[in-house]
Amino acid sequence: MALRFPTSLSPEGWFPVAFSHELEPGQVKPIEYFNEKLVIWRGVDGEAYVQDAFCLHLGAHRGVKGEVRGNDLMCPWHGWEWSGDGRNTRIPYGSEGCKKSARIRTYPVNEWCGLVLVWNSHRTPAEPSWLPPEVPEFNDPDWYAAHPHSTTVHRTKMHPQMPMENAVDPAHIQYVHGADQIPKQVSFTADGHWFQSVVSMEYGGGRASTRLTPDGPVTSLVDMNCYGVGISVIRWELPIPTVQVTGFGPVDDEMTDYWFCQTSYCPQTAPSGEPAGLGAEFLRIQQRVITQDFFAWANMKYLDRPLYAAEEAKAYSAFRRWAAGLYPDADAERMRELATES
Repeated sequence: MALRFPTSLSPEGWFPVAFSHELEPGQVKPIEYFNEKLVIWRGVDGEAYVQDAFCLHLGAHRGVKGEVRGNDLMCPWHGWEWSGDGRNTRIPYGSEGCKKSARIRTYPVNEWCGLVLVWNSHRTPAEPSWLPPEVPEFNDPDWYAAHPHSTTVHRTKMHPQMPMENAVDPAHIQYVHGADQIPKQVSFTADGHWFQSVVSMEYGGGRASTRLTPDGPVTSLVDMNCYGVGISVIRWELPIPTVQVTGFGPVDDEMTDYWFCQTSYCPQTAPSGEPAGLGAEFLRIQQRVITQDFFAWANMKYLDRPLYAAEEAKAYSAFRRWAAGLYPDADAERMRELATES
């Protein structure tokens, strides 16, 4: 069943394609995103590079048995070498040395919070117009090490915008995630590539004590920040100060990779940086929670004009109007038209 999402596969923005700690210097891997076969490698300088997979010589896939030579990638078929900016740097048996005018499509890369992000855009040239936000907790020694202790990735059927819309959908939390009551939408703000939603949520509701709330229920403001529809940062102060980073890499017209990592204030962690105490418990819960929505996304029909309840109409339609600006102009105009309160 097609998703029937009303616009193009890939809005403009940063999207995750790998975990940084799983790409060693000199390592090369084939990957697939944006309906394209791509190659990722890390040079000896420590930089990660992402390009279209196929060599412009005769079309070999450079991610399959390709080799890193310094910072360049060597095609496994005839040894042609390509730099991180897409230039042909060497033809080992050719008198001309290289094809100076040849360029393989190269994606801008940013390593952020332990994720390798690439910038995908419908514009030409496809240069980033903004950078991911600083997340200082990921480098704070009083917070446990998110990588590799918390990292997961799930491939599921959805458009990357679908999980982002959870930021303005507090009602589903009671029915899907088992909350004692429906959380309250406190505020929402749209500004350029950034959308913020703050929701008031109760943890441990209806129970005298849980492993996460040993002293009884607590109410927390959950601060959800979307940066484009490719990456998000969610913060909690209660039940324990926590930052969750998620990313959504569109694979093709139906499938998206859901990347997850999380850290909590946890000064009592072991020297290895492993989560402990409430931090470990909250991580366990959140790793389970994120999978509970998959059944809906995999089987839903995306409605152009949803029939909103009065309480959710303003925030939901505001999110969709904001998201429209990330798409090509023709799509954006139609999406704004559809994003009306009803």
